[in-house]
Amino acid sequence: MLRLILGVVAGCALAMGLITGIELVVHTQYPYPAGASPEQLRNYVLELPQAGQAMIIAAWIIGTAVGGLAGNGIAGRPWPALVVGVLIAVSGMANMAMLPHPLWMQIVGIVGPLAVAGVLGLGRPRRAPAA
Repeated sequence: MLRLILGVVAGCALAMGLITGIELVVHTQYPYPAGASPEQLRNYVLELPQAGQAMIIAAWIIGTAVGGLAGNGIAGRPWPALVVGVLIAVSGMANMAMLPHPLWMQIVGIVGPLAVAGVLGLGRPRRAPAA
């Protein structure tokens, strides 16, 4: 049980760290406007070029995959990837509730992490019980 908990915690931490790192690269390439009003900052994501938007969504999907794989490896079970994917999708929904996102980002930002988590957590072939 301790390995399962450690796998979930480590997987989530790794996923969030990786997502934050990739998003920092995006913000370096596409900086916030200097002296922007709160409304301009609120629309930052909408005004990003599609490459920047795609990098943000890629960060969420890559973070889910890497965190899920690491969590599964630590726990020796597929459950951590499911938890990581759900938490990334929920945090993405919270982000979308605070900042407007284009429709395609809303769809892919939720479905992408959940799909990756499903593949890592449920798509693994079951081992035959030892005789």
